[in-house]
Amino acid sequence: MRTYFWALAAGILALACVSACGGAGTASEPPPPTSGGQVRVEIDWPTRERAVPTYANSLKASINTGNGTVTLTINRSGDLGYTGQALFGQLIPAGNQTLVVDAYTQANATGSRIATASIGITVIENDVITVNVSANLQTLVHHLEIDNQPISCPVGGQVQLVGHAENAANQVLLLPPSAFVWSVVAGGQFGSVSQAGLFSGLAEGTATVQLSEPQAGLQVTAPVTVVVPPPPPPVYRIAFVTDRISPTQSTEIYHVNSDGTGLLRLTTFGEQVHHPSFSPDGQKIVFTTNKDFVWNFTDEVYLMNANGTGAVRITNNNENDADPVFSPDGSKIALSRLIGGDWEIFVMNADGTGAVQLTNNTADDTRPAWSPDGSFIVFESDRDGDLEIFRMQANGSSQTQLTTNSADDLAPSYSPDGSYVVFISDRSGSDAVYRMTSAGGGQVRLLNSPYDASDPTYTADGQRIVFVLETEIGVGDLWMMKPDGTGAAAIFTTSGIIEVEPSVRATTV
Repeated sequence: MRTYFWALAAGILALACVSACGGAGTASEPPPPTSGGQVRVEIDWPTRERAVPTYANSLKASINTGNGTVTLTINRSGDLGYTGQALFGQLIPAGNQTLVVDAYTQANATGSRIATASIGITVIENDVITVNVSANLQTLVHHLEIDNQPISCPVGGQVQLVGHAENAANQVLLLPPSAFVWSVVAGGQFGSVSQAGLFSGLAEGTATVQLSEPQAGLQVTAPVTVVVPPPPPPVYRIAFVTDRISPTQSTEIYHVNSDGTGLLRLTTFGEQVHHPSFSPDGQKIVFTTNKDFVWNFTDEVYLMNANGTGAVRITNNNENDADPVFSPDGSKIALSRLIGGDWEIFVMNADGTGAVQLTNNTADDTRPAWSPDGSFIVFESDRDGDLEIFRMQANGSSQTQLTTNSADDLAPSYSPDGSYVVFISDRSGSDAVYRMTSAGGGQVRLLNSPYDASDPTYTADGQRIVFVLETEIGVGDLWMMKPDGTGAAAIFTTSGIIEVEPSVRATTV
C-alpha cells in the first residue's frame, strides 16, 4: 500500500509519496479499509521557533463526511519540539474533503481555543494520506487588554499588573502567563516590571507598560502613574475609662494609641473613675473619682500627670462632680455638679478654685464642651422634657437651644475649627453620631451602624472622630472614623470589657 503525504504550507498543497508510519494519539489504527481512504493528522509541537503556539497542548481534528463528523484528538507530551500524529479511526470517503483543526490550551481539546485551520484535502481510495497542519494554523488571539486601569503604584511599592487576550468576538482566551511578555516602553526612570508583570515604582511620574503576545504579534500599552504615597495617618494618644481589671466592681483610666498599641494603665484606685480629659498641652489629665468618698459615692475632681503620676484632688465639697474638661487655654475647667437635686454647669480655675455656676434651673445640665476659642460652651439639657443640645457664652449668658425634637440629643463636642459640633442622637431609633454646624444647622447622621454609639470627640487636627460603639450589649469599644463618617474602624475590641469616655491628647504620638 502506498502512503501519500500532504505538506500544506503557505496555502500550497503538494503531494508526496512516503512510506507508511505509525502515530501516537487518542485514535487507534482502523482495520483495513473496504471503501475510502485513511487520513493521518500530524502537528509539529512547538518550541519557540514553531508556528504553532507554544501554549497549545492539544489538537482536535474533524471531517464532516456527509454522513456525520469524525474527530480525533492529539495531546501534547512534554515541552520539547516533536511531531505528534494520529489516524482517524474510520475510513474517509474518497474525494475532496475539508479537514478542520483547532488547537487548545489544555489537553483533550479543553481550555481556550487558540488557533484554527480549515484545509482542503483529497482522500485516495485504499490509501493513507498524511496531513501536517502546523503551518496552516492561524491564531485566534485578536487583541490584548491590560486590566484594572487606571493603574497607580506608590514610590517604593509594587503592583501586580494583569492582562488577558481576547478573540475577535471579544471573548476572553485563558492563556497561560508564559504566553505574555511585560516590558516598560517609556518612562523607565519611573518604574520597572518583571516578566511576571510585577511593577515596581521607582520615582514619581508616569511609566508606560506594554503587554505582548509574541506568537500572535500583538501588543497593547497602558500608563502606570507612580505617586508619592500619602503619609500614614497620625497616631493619637487616647485616655479612656475601662473596667478590664475588675468588671462590675471598679473602673480605671488607661491610655492607648489610636493604632491599638501602647495600652497602659494610669490609675490604680480600685474604685469608680470617670471622665478623663487631657489638658491642651497634653501634660495633665483631669477626671473624677469617688476614691476618697466611697462611703457616700461622691465623685470629686482630680488632676494627675498624663503618665498617671501625681494625682491630687482639686475639689472638696459634698456634691457629685462630673464631666470636667479644660478650657482651650488650660486656665479653666468646666464641669457638671449635682446641686440642689439637679445637675448644673460650673466653671472653675484649673486648680479647682473660684467655681462659678453658669446654669440655674430645675433641669439637668451636663456634658459641657468648650468652643476652640473658649468663647462658647455647648452642653446637654433636659429642660424641655428630653435631652437637647444647648449653647451659651463662656460666662453663662445667651443660652440657646441648638436641637429641637422628641429624641434625645446629647454628648456634644466641637470640631477644632469651631465650625461643627458632633453629638449623639437616638432620633433614628438607635444612638448614632450626628454632626451639625456650631449654630445648630445642617444636622446630619455620620455613622450608619446597627450598634449604639456614644462619646464622640474630635482629634485636635480634625482628621478623625473618636467614639464608642456598643457592639455587645452593655459593652463599648473604642472606634475612630473620618469627619465625614467614612472609614470607621475599631481601635481595639475586647469582648466583655467596657471602654468608654475617650479623650484625645492634642499632640500626636
